[in-house]
Amino acid sequence: MIFAHILSSNKAVSEVKGLLSGAIVTLERILMNTRLAWSLTEAQDRMLKRIIRHWLIKPINAYGKPVNRAVEDYLFRVGHKSLQLDLYRTDHIIQQTVHTFIAAFQNSHRSNLRKKVFTSVKNGQSLRRFANKLIDTDYEGKDPSVETSKAIHAQVALMRKTARPLVKKKGKKGGNTGFWGNLNGALRGLIKKNGEERGNAQWVAWYDEIIKEDEVITGPTGDAVMSEDEDEDNDDLEYDERGATEILGEDEESLATVPTAAAAPFAVQPEIEMLGLD
Repeated sequence: MIFAHILSSNKAVSEVKGLLSGAIVTLERILMNTRLAWSLTEAQDRMLKRIIRHWLIKPINAYGKPVNRAVEDYLFRVGHKSLQLDLYRTDHIIQQTVHTFIAAFQNSHRSNLRKKVFTSVKNGQSLRRFANKLIDTDYEGKDPSVETSKAIHAQVALMRKTARPLVKKKGKKGGNTGFWGNLNGALRGLIKKNGEERGNAQWVAWYDEIIKEDEVITGPTGDAVMSEDEDEDNDDLEYDERGATEILGEDEESLATVPTAAAAPFAVQPEIEMLGLD
């Protein structure tokens, strides 16, 4: 009797172990498929776009891939908490998905920003009006300080200075203008002259100089206002790169498609003021 009971118990244990093993395999497969199908939530999608737009309006020292790296570094250090990307620092699939998203949207929005700059130049819009509108739409958190606002206006003035000789060239839809390569080249020269740290006396003097230079062309306030069609992100301005000085081949303005994020609920909407972007 005892022996039979032991055999029966061992059989039951074996059956349970078999069921557990099967359940573990199933769970592992579910986990693997979940990770392979991982995507940003709708809210994370929106917040990342806002961060990238903010970064591109800041007075930065280079555009293109350096912006991607800066945003990813921010996410790795602190941003993953605010965006509820807790596994970002350890899960390579999540890292790659976010990397692809950042690169695609940054490239697309950078192209839209360039089109807006070209339109502002063509329309003779004042620097103050144009830069203030960019700050209103793209700068996140509290209003920028007087010093930061001046730095942004100077950065936008440099964009417009770079754009002026290019807007006169014959257009070719889908062509690379050379704008971002030329702009990065100009910034490299300024960094060599003024140093990498913004805010020192040399940079502040340059801010005043280039802002005044722009105001001589369009006036300090300006009455030109972009029409609704010209002010759209999808403004269809394209120019031929022939004759433009191409400096950075990696900064070609291809309009990449942004991956669609899953429409999953976001438990807590992080406030942009808490992101520590400055």
